[in-house]
Amino acid sequence: MGGICCKPQAIDFDGPVDLWHFQLLRAVGKGAFGKVRVVQHKQNKKLYALKYINKEKCVKMRAVDNIIQERRLLEEIDHPYVVNLRYAFQDDENLFMVIDLMLGGDLRFHLERNGAMDEHSVKVYIAEIALALDYLHKRRIVHRDVKPDNILLDDAGHAHLTDFNIACFLGKRPLTGVAGSMAYMAPEVLEKRGYFTTVDWWSLGIVAFELLFNKRPFRAKTNSSLTNAIKTHELVFPDDATQTVSKDCLSAVNGLLDRDPDFRLGCSHDKGFQGLMDHPWFSSLDWEGLKRKQVMPNFVPDSKKANFDATHELEELLLEDNPLKAKKRDPKRDISKLEPAWVKMEEKFGVYDYTKMRRKSYFRPNGDPAATITKPDKALRRAKMPKEATKKGIQEGRKDGVKKAAKTSHKPAAKKQDKFEDADEININEYNSDSSSDSDGSSDDEAISKQAEKAVPKAPTTAQVKERLNKAAAKKNKRGVVYVGHIPHGFYEDEMKAYFSQFGDITRLRLSRNKKTGKSKHYAFIEFESLEVAEIVAETMNNYLIDNRLLSVQVLQDKDINEHLFKGANRKFRPTPTDRIERLTFGKEKTEEQKEKAAEKYKRALERKQQKLNDKGIDYQIPM
Repeated sequence: MGGICCKPQAIDFDGPVDLWHFQLLRAVGKGAFGKVRVVQHKQNKKLYALKYINKEKCVKMRAVDNIIQERRLLEEIDHPYVVNLRYAFQDDENLFMVIDLMLGGDLRFHLERNGAMDEHSVKVYIAEIALALDYLHKRRIVHRDVKPDNILLDDAGHAHLTDFNIACFLGKRPLTGVAGSMAYMAPEVLEKRGYFTTVDWWSLGIVAFELLFNKRPFRAKTNSSLTNAIKTHELVFPDDATQTVSKDCLSAVNGLLDRDPDFRLGCSHDKGFQGLMDHPWFSSLDWEGLKRKQVMPNFVPDSKKANFDATHELEELLLEDNPLKAKKRDPKRDISKLEPAWVKMEEKFGVYDYTKMRRKSYFRPNGDPAATITKPDKALRRAKMPKEATKKGIQEGRKDGVKKAAKTSHKPAAKKQDKFEDADEININEYNSDSSSDSDGSSDDEAISKQAEKAVPKAPTTAQVKERLNKAAAKKNKRGVVYVGHIPHGFYEDEMKAYFSQFGDITRLRLSRNKKTGKSKHYAFIEFESLEVAEIVAETMNNYLIDNRLLSVQVLQDKDINEHLFKGANRKFRPTPTDRIERLTFGKEKTEEQKEKAAEKYKRALERKQQKLNDKGIDYQIPM
């Protein structure tokens, strides 16, 4: 008897890319979120590195958003000194990213085996990574984890930046999240005062110091001591530094490690990256040749040796219960029955093939889920009213007898109106991950992300708005109430009234505000004398960009309008304050029993909110 026991799997190279397209070779790495092994494309015979992440582990570690962010970000970029994405796909168990293969190993591997490196090689490595960082920063991307472990060498010895797992896009609002490896964090990150792309240049300075002297400039045994050292200790070079490296080299490292971001080398406001190129240490380099990979370091890794830890392959062979292999997807799988985090991976970790697809941006309104919007399109701004429209055109176009807004605020309304008139960059992803507008850690910006995903209709022109307001002002009809949400903090009720009165007469306005300062918190209800004016306001001002926020403006239906919108507590629209436990009850302090009861109730509310975040796969811990 005889027969065929193992018929080869037919591979459709014209179809969507999957694991069947690759020959699995040796394992070369392991990280917090996945493993890496060498693969060869069965059709073009090219070697790549395959990074694969187990979905179940990804969900348990709450890393779904990070992985999706990294995959989308890598599709956005392509640079000679970045480890670029070539393919992306998934099966029922794993997420896969096929990236450029770097056979030279990472700088950490070579530091541990060879010690400090020669000055010329370090100069070339730092310059090559500086080119990559300049490329990223021009695209508003902050890497946040520049270190020797994340700098890989190719077989010719050129340096490439990798691991974009915690990289993020940057709007005008500074980042506040503490992310990265502490030893390489800039002081402004640890001080939590907000930071921009300048933190990457500090990290590059730490890398340069470590490559030159085989030790980091700031060291300590505990995290608190290390934090204090980075923030306060003076930069001290080894005693023999002047004998081993040039003074220009020490000057460049000292410039990169300037605690003042404004004067840090590579990011000063007056010179920026050009200032780094013009520095005496770097000025001798042929930067044009460097961009074409024509400037070589002295050290070239031996491609015949394994420039990685061989134990990764042994672990894969001996300890892995479920070794990686190509598997068919279950055609009967119903993703609607999966947990939200699993559904997100299925929907948002899309297939990518660099030979068939153009690199595109997920960070503009293009029908795909938006994570960051930079320089929003006019359509997204939704009738950003120019000065001549807001201060002159609309008012002149109204019929006689319509009153102009009275500016009675104790702070000038014109100053706040400028905020309405300035549209800037917005970082939605940052709001959802790095910062929160509420003191209890919650964020009311999720709705902004949802708005940005939708197709926004073309904004009406100033002339169209003026004409409709003229007609509405002449009519006598019932009043209309609009809800204005996502208002930035800091506006006063009179200032809000002065601005919106430009559309028509306001009969009532209630602004949710801080009881101590009187400034706005989140939302407002505005009643106009004319329902049609209210509808025009909603159409014109919805998705209006103000202080890095997109306003949400809606006309309320009759069934939703009641007197409690304009007086008293309104729990439906008011965020839960964290100090409610200590508030007064009927003018008297709460008893200890009342405080304990309120504290327990508040704790349960936080636990419910935390559970909702966990169910959605959002990696954020609400302060308890």
